[in-house]
Amino acid sequence: MNDYQKTHHPGVNLPAPSPNIKHSGMGIASFALSLIAGLLSFVAIAIAGVMEATTEGGMSEDSPVTIMIGFGILFCAAVGMVAVALGIASLFQADRKKIFGILGLVFSAVTILVIIALIVVGTMIG
Repeated sequence: MNDYQKTHHPGVNLPAPSPNIKHSGMGIASFALSLIAGLLSFVAIAIAGVMEATTEGGMSEDSPVTIMIGFGILFCAAVGMVAVALGIASLFQADRKKIFGILGLVFSAVTILVIIALIVVGTMIG
């Protein structure tokens, strides 16, 4: 108990201040990768949508641009999976804050689920 607690709060045992806990490096990496994967996949999907809407007859499945956009979306899913792994690993680090790991895990999981849903819907449609 410090002097302030003794003089201003006699008889009250306040908890000791917690030590300065740092953020997890893996959690920060997970968060950053999840934001990058989400943003890039959104951009790739938007480009594909604009190309589909503006191209007469729709996009050709054999076009090099279409193939590159598809690989870009799959790359974003792979980056999201790395972010998931880093987020899970950051949750098991002792004496580290968990918030960035949780956020990275949630954001990357949502990105991966959206990409999977779009692939399923696209496969069912055509």
